[in-house]
Amino acid sequence: MARKASTMVAFATLGFALLTTPAHAASTPVTKMKLELDAHVVTAGASVTQGGVWVWTRSGDAWVPLDGVELTVRVDASDVRTAVTGADGYADVIVPAVQGEHVMKVVFPGDPAHAGAQRARGFRVTAGGSVRRATVPDAPVLLATSPSSGLVVLDWTLPASDGGSPISGYSVYRGDTSGAEIYLFTVPATTLSTNDISLPSGATLYYMVTAVNAVGESARSNEVPVTVT
Repeated sequence: MARKASTMVAFATLGFALLTTPAHAASTPVTKMKLELDAHVVTAGASVTQGGVWVWTRSGDAWVPLDGVELTVRVDASDVRTAVTGADGYADVIVPAVQGEHVMKVVFPGDPAHAGAQRARGFRVTAGGSVRRATVPDAPVLLATSPSSGLVVLDWTLPASDGGSPISGYSVYRGDTSGAEIYLFTVPATTLSTNDISLPSGATLYYMVTAVNAVGESARSNEVPVTVT
């Protein structure tokens, strides 16, 4: 089935869901669903949300497309249309949208041969201009000093962009050699500084930091070597 692009669509994210109905677990194959909404330009007064949904079912050790099943599409808890999957398990999801924040949910209620599944995604329709799907944040810029014995102080900048999703924290990496940093700990998004303590004097350590949001982790910052006082 053609995946026709639209120049009038809305902000969304993508993801996977695996839902099973316990009562059917012994005899009914589980169902897996992926819902994707595109994000391009939204035009005031003519907003359209376009995307697609894929549905698979378990067959032995393999996942196979679930063909010819009817899905219910809901926006803000109201049923707005139905869609039927094709031979590849795909169905278009295109609904009128108005400016504001909304939630789309696609539901497969299940049938005697397949367990039900559902997937929901929030999206935003704006008056105009360009919007984009959320991504990981930009990388912070790191500074590091060792002002006293056994102590390293790390400071970093706020990333230039949060990727369209609020930053939830920062992860610190440390290594004994350049390029070999491993995860050390994560600090809350409210701080742009942290301390690494009880370190051996004279040791040279290498640090990097990343920013984290709901989509994932940014690229690592610049690497900073510090010789512990």
